[in-house]
Amino acid sequence: MSHLVQENNFGFELEFQKQRLGGSWGAYKNPLSGISFIFQDFGYRDVLGQAFGIYQNYTQPLISSKSDWLDLKFGSGVAVISRRYDPIENPKNNAIGSYLNAVIDIQLSWKHHFKKWHFGAGLGITHYSNSAIIMPNLGLNTPYLDLAVGYNIDERQERKPQEEETEEMEPLKTSLGFSLIGSTKQNLAGKNLPKSYGV
Repeated sequence: MSHLVQENNFGFELEFQKQRLGGSWGAYKNPLSGISFIFQDFGYRDVLGQAFGIYQNYTQPLISSKSDWLDLKFGSGVAVISRRYDPIENPKNNAIGSYLNAVIDIQLSWKHHFKKWHFGAGLGITHYSNSAIIMPNLGLNTPYLDLAVGYNIDERQERKPQEEETEEMEPLKTSLGFSLIGSTKQNLAGKNLPKSYGV
């Protein structure tokens, strides 16, 4: 896949999160959850194109102080990539075989909070693929350095040790459920035309 690396890629993300407070959330240091909109240019627009995606996110605080947080964020969702493999029009793209793909993002970040604003930096990786529904599907992995600035509607709250000792935690509710998952997989191209199989 070395022929696909041409120029540095770039992108941005718009993130909306809400801090989870009280009850059982306190045991997880008051995490955040929300939704992210992502744009990425892969640095080889004629072959790899650009990605536009949306995914749900969850941020787990690892270390926190009065105004600084070390967070682990992860999320998954869907993305549309503007260029895919085509044997005639785009044969160089041996990474992505479909326009619609899954996107997975993992990031370790530090953030410094003021009352209404925060800024920070992080290291992460983003993965795009279609789970071999359509071949080729080598996928695209992008490690990145992230710089962030944000506006706080409500001030972010730190979980204090004394609260853990005094606050009553809501009992966790359990339930039993069943799920049915369907999928397809396409075989590798060979002497015969590619064919999709149910999974």
